[in-house]
Amino acid sequence: MTNPPQTLFINGRQLAFENGETLLEVARRHDIDIPTLCWLKGATPTGACRICVVEVEGARTLLTACTTPAAPGMDVQTESPAQAPECRVEISIQDARRMDISNGQRIRIRSRRGVIVAKAAVSNDILPGVVFIPFHFAAAAANRLTHAALDPVCHIPELKVCAVGLEPADEALKRGTA
Repeated sequence: MTNPPQTLFINGRQLAFENGETLLEVARRHDIDIPTLCWLKGATPTGACRICVVEVEGARTLLTACTTPAAPGMDVQTESPAQAPECRVEISIQDARRMDISNGQRIRIRSRRGVIVAKAAVSNDILPGVVFIPFHFAAAAANRLTHAALDPVCHIPELKVCAVGLEPADEALKRGTA
């Protein structure tokens, strides 16, 4: 006796999946586009770029489609306002506690090249001492914090990594430095 196929829902479509498949693999097999940046076929997925985030009903945070295993009955949305309604800065739980920053709070992010304000997204997925800011928001462009000069070794712009400081935006406003 064979077991019936396992299914989940992506954008309202009921789709069959195989054991061991990730949400990204199921979506691609069924011609549903989920953008990726760091995913490479044959490599162990890391979810580092956070471009493939999806909303899964019942999950308390957005999940990376490239690392999340498909499970029976999952209800997945690949495009929803929760995914990117406005710029956010992902920060570790430990750093958020240390700086008294709460999820959804507006924070000021500053580097030696610029300042932006974005909402905090407190996450288990970010290591202490590291923050992640998507680069595709005009109102809070992460590239304002970085520099386009070429790295002397790799010869690529350093638009991806820089040192930043964080603080609640309301504190910066009180001091007049926001």
